[in-house]
Amino acid sequence: MNGKGIYIWKARNCAGGSLAAIVQACKLMDLDWVAIKIGDAASDYFRSFTDMAAAVAAFRAAGIKVWGWHYIYGGVHFRKDGTFYVSGATPAEEAQYAVQQVQKLGLDGYIIDAEREYKVYKQGERASQFMAGLVGIGVPMGLSSYRFPNYHKELPWSAFLAGCQVHMPQVYWGPGNAVRDLDISIQDLSALKVLPVVPVGRLYVGDGYAWPGPGVSEIKAFMSRAVERSCPGAFFWALDFLYLDTHGSAALRAERAKTITDFNWGHGTTPPEAEYPETIGYAEVTANVLNVRSGPGIEFDDMGDLNKLSQWYVFRKSGDWVEIGLDTWIRTGPGLADLHMRGK
Repeated sequence: MNGKGIYIWKARNCAGGSLAAIVQACKLMDLDWVAIKIGDAASDYFRSFTDMAAAVAAFRAAGIKVWGWHYIYGGVHFRKDGTFYVSGATPAEEAQYAVQQVQKLGLDGYIIDAEREYKVYKQGERASQFMAGLVGIGVPMGLSSYRFPNYHKELPWSAFLAGCQVHMPQVYWGPGNAVRDLDISIQDLSALKVLPVVPVGRLYVGDGYAWPGPGVSEIKAFMSRAVERSCPGAFFWALDFLYLDTHGSAALRAERAKTITDFNWGHGTTPPEAEYPETIGYAEVTANVLNVRSGPGIEFDDMGDLNKLSQWYVFRKSGDWVEIGLDTWIRTGPGLADLHMRGK
């Protein structure tokens, strides 16, 4: 999941609902991937597109990868007064639905959208049941939930993350806080489990803030910080709001889209700093998570069991580049989600 992406909620909100126009809009924004909704609970009524197979084929034809996102309830629903009741599809049934949809559509990955329904009533037990039902789904999985886990400790983070390969926090910042919120989110999530972080940024107006929505400088700062923090990619909620935002002018919405378009993520290119002095340290890498293949001037001792940590020689100090996949690079350094430095 390298580079830029975007959520799509309801296709009818975007470009008049035209699949061809939506794909073209994503192509013009130079997006690498999109996340389309496969359903709510165990129902396909709330899918992004009426013809999901046609949508996946159209994006693929345009060179855009497709992940599926899924809002889950686990049988819990809230009333308007804030109380909840237990009814509907079970966690196991939701998981079964997810596996069927992902495999039927041939998606590139699966995103779990778990929120307040999993903060109450046997939440750990229900989350574990849901994750157990996803075994064999056959694609990478990410958890997209609250940006600050420390403020939402009721959510069974560990149960969900046990089966995930990527953090996808909803970093819907308030005015001026795009970089700060991203940094806190990465810190909190990395403390739970060390995984790559692909954050979700804000394109919508709401949450009680009296402002015209995210400015172009904030959107650019969010993406720039994600690159600095070695996030392999980032995406936004949602394409719909480049069309629906009634608080901002059409010109502002166009500027937001252009900011995403113009941002060069830089994946697929050889990074700078071509000189590599003698080895003075090493890092430990979770090989099965990062799929480490090679590095500039790097030799490894013994890969051995990919489920174990392998030692990789790196060079100089924090900030050196390491290739973790074909044309995919990250920076080393203490505190990053991808690598943890140790002195030697």
